[in-house]
Order: sequence, then structure tokens, then C-alpha cells
Amino acid sequence: MCCTRLAAMQGHTSRLFLGYRERFVDDVVVKLPKRQRVGGTAGGVATVSVSQRPTLPGPIGSVPGRAGQRLDDQHEVAQATGCTVWDGALLLGRAIASLPPVALRHSRAAGGTCREAETWRPKALEIGAGTGALGLSVAACGAVASMLLTDMAAVLPLTQANLTKNRSVLAVPARCVPLLWRADSRAVCEQLEAEALPEGMTPVQLIIGSDLLYRPDDGDEVGSGETRDDSQQAALLSTLSALLRPDSGTVGLIALVEHVEGMVGTFIQKATACGLEAALLEDYCAANDVGSDRGPESEGLRSALADAKETEPRTVLLRLESACRQAAT
Repeated sequence: MCCTRLAAMQGHTSRLFLGYRERFVDDVVVKLPKRQRVGGTAGGVATVSVSQRPTLPGPIGSVPGRAGQRLDDQHEVAQATGCTVWDGALLLGRAIASLPPVALRHSRAAGGTCREAETWRPKALEIGAGTGALGLSVAACGAVASMLLTDMAAVLPLTQANLTKNRSVLAVPARCVPLLWRADSRAVCEQLEAEALPEGMTPVQLIIGSDLLYRPDDGDEVGSGETRDDSQQAALLSTLSALLRPDSGTVGLIALVEHVEGMVGTFIQKATACGLEAALLEDYCAANDVGSDRGPESEGLRSALADAKETEPRTVLLRLESACRQAAT
């Protein structure tokens, strides 16, 4: 079988410029540096291989719908976006593999000893996992303590197949569960409690996601003058607000593609209105002196941030957390 090989430690080749088979059909091999152990050297390279599918198998109607979303809509969205590896997954994966643990903790979380701070790893949840390229590569490199891959039910069979395919190379436990974004944050919390946070994988401390929003279709209204993209963005922000609630101490790291000028700025404004602090990952790192030394992880972080700015359209890496912290962890 053909594979698109993207050595994520050695720069980024935008998938936008690949041929059809490489971009949508061939397996994608992602390589990340394994997390360096305290007092030791880097542990080599973590490699995962994920399958893509230009269309989902089975006729419409073979996958159960969820939460009031019409089955044909869910399947259409899954076919359009959920079965392909996009640039954001590769770039954010490189950044997470290079970030120090302090950047993965809430800015007002309680600290520990220096050694605890250096060895701490968050329990992570990926939203909109799709192929699982981001979550699986992060789980393989050991940057987290566990990984929960979530997506809509129509996409999850592909996510699960890639998890099964790569389980032997993962450094931490991982599993898949369905999670549909909803505009009602209370419903999101109820769904999480019922399905997405099984015993042994709670509490989640890091939320990751990539390529979560797409170009709005002009004139494609979903009711009351709201565009389909607006509706998707509202559901995403509500889901993030539920996951990053003040009492959780959870941090979010997401990658968004600026398909339309000003799109990310609008998202940041709406996130602020939802009670979230949203900052460009590059700005957060500069303000907190993250990645300023000459070590290999800092060099990898700077490379990922630089490559994200060079993609066309631009890929924006964001760091999110609740604007207030009610309880220290």
C-alpha cells in the first residue's frame, strides 16, 4: 500500500499541494520525537500510520444518527471532512510534542516540585478526531498520560480502525467514544458524563483538536439567517466551554485554518464572550518564555510555529483555558 510519509520532525510539506491519492487516499505516516525523559536523552522517534477514506463505507442509514442531527447530514459532513488528514493535525502534533508540561497546565493551577512539573503529563481528549492522526501521534510520543479520541458516530469506525492499527506503538492507553458537538453546553456535559469520560480516564486535563472549522458556504443558511458555519462554530464553542469549565483546570490546544480572512479573529472574540481565554500559541510562548532555549524540543516548537504561519491558507495554533480558575489542581 502506498503511504504519504511526512517526517514531522523535519519541517512540513503542506498537504494542499499533494496529488489526489496522496492527499485523500494513501495512508499517512506521521513521525514525532518521543518525549525526553528527565535527566536522560530523547527516546527516539514515535511513528504512527493512519488510513484515509475518500468516502465512508456502507450506505447512508447504516450508521445510527445522534442528538437530533439528521443521519444524511451527519454522513455528509463525515465524508467531506472527517476521513482525511489535514495540515493542522500534523502541525499541532509537532507543537504538542515539543511543549514543556507547564504549557499544558492551566495558568492558575497549583504547582508542585520541579521534578513533578517536569514529569507531569495530562490526560487528553481529542475532539473531532477524524482519522486520529493528531491524537494517535501525540499518544505515541508520550506527551500525555492517556488519550480519548472522540468524533461523531459516522466517523468513529475509521478512528477506531486506526487506533487498533497503531495500538502497539502507543506509549499510553487510548480509546474511542462518540461525542457530538452541541450548542447546549449542559447537554455536552451530560453526554460526557454518560459516554466520553469512563472510569480510569478522568478528569481530562488537555483538550486537543485540529481543522475544526471550514470555509462557510455563502448563502447556505440553517435558519434565522444563521449560516451553517455559524451553527458549527456555536456548537464547537459550547463544547469547548463545557470541557474547559472553570472548575476543571483544563487547557485546550487547537489548530484552525483561516479559510476566510478574519475567521480566526472572530472565533477568538466569540471564545472570549463564552468565558474563555484564547491566545495564539506563539504569543503565549513568547509571553511565558516557552521555547526560548536552544534545546531540541524548543527548536522543534519554533519550527512548528514557523511552519504553521507559512501554510496556505494559514494554520493558526491556539491555546485556550477558562478565564477564571475556581479550584486549583
